[in-house]
Amino acid sequence: PEAHVPNNPQSAILVAEKVGRLLDERRPERERLHRVVAALKRAMRADVCSLYRVSSRTGDLYLEATDGLS
Repeated sequence: PEAHVPNNPQSAILVAEKVGRLLDERRPERERLHRVVAALKRAMRADVCSLYRVSSRTGDLYLEATDGLS
């Protein structure tokens, strides 16, 4: 199934605010990133959501957090 992306500005703003709050939490970085991925997965009604980080040195992608992959 195709992921649902909020198509109205208000929904997108609410999701962005939620992500901002999660990133500001006083938790270990890994936990915060996992919570962000889980929130985005719910907001998009997706089966899987992953967050990759790009190395500024090499340009390589590194999986930082995922929700829904086995």
